[in-house]
Amino acid sequence: MKKSLLFLLLFCTLRGLAQESSSDKSVMLLTTFTIPDRSVLDTLGKKMDIDTLMNIYRRAVELNPMIKSFRVLIHYYGPDSHKVLFITEIDAMRNIDLADEKTNELVNASLTNETKRKEFWRVWNRLFDRHEDALMQDFVKPK
Repeated sequence: MKKSLLFLLLFCTLRGLAQESSSDKSVMLLTTFTIPDRSVLDTLGKKMDIDTLMNIYRRAVELNPMIKSFRVLIHYYGPDSHKVLFITEIDAMRNIDLADEKTNELVNASLTNETKRKEFWRVWNRLFDRHEDALMQDFVKPK
């Protein structure tokens, strides 16, 4: 009984701390995409391959002052190579939508040719339309 009460008290305290998180603290946006199989990639990549696509996006993210860090991870081992994880650290919770809008603006600004810009977004939306999101925040100070 004593252990149960102690556990319940600890759980409620930790839950309360997590909910008190400030909108000024940076947040990690974890977005997992399931990209299409190779045959779809081959047809999409005729005008713009995935490496070009990712380099354009990465450069835009690097120029975005609201994004503190960004990583793209793929499944390392095994048959499931269709999973891609974007880890984006955004400077504050209140800037999540603004950071996305700014990245899109920077992508568009980098593609001055209207045809290339349309092609970029056509391929991007086809590759990265199926996804799951999670917002995370530091629970303890990072190493």
